[in-house]
Amino acid sequence: MMVLHESFQVLGNFLQITYVENSGMAFGISIRHMYIITILSVVLTGFAVAYLFSIRNEKNLQPYGIALIVGGAFGNLVDRIFRGEVTDFIDVGIPNYFSNRWWIFNISDAAITIGIVFFLISSYILEREIRRKKDIQE
Repeated sequence: MMVLHESFQVLGNFLQITYVENSGMAFGISIRHMYIITILSVVLTGFAVAYLFSIRNEKNLQPYGIALIVGGAFGNLVDRIFRGEVTDFIDVGIPNYFSNRWWIFNISDAAITIGIVFFLISSYILEREIRRKKDIQE
């Protein structure tokens, strides 16, 4: 078992496992009344689940993006509700950027980020298709 702030290298200085506890929000942003963020997270995750069910048959990246966002949010939410904080451990070093280290994050954070990227790409493609069809009709 690792102790708080302990690190070990996986891929040299590029990828390390560093054990930290995040009682705040993303990027370690501190919030005074965390229960408000927890309640808001529960509500927004519920809306995301409902939206996922409404688009589940779409043939694009949107359902996958929303599913990744919901899964990641649920993972972090479970930690926050039952432990009061989220465990982060993926520590990436990017030389000459961000003081040589990225923020420490977890799998749930990565799923949320990838899900947002999928959703945005799919939304952009769908918007282009709608504009193209509209231009053809005119």
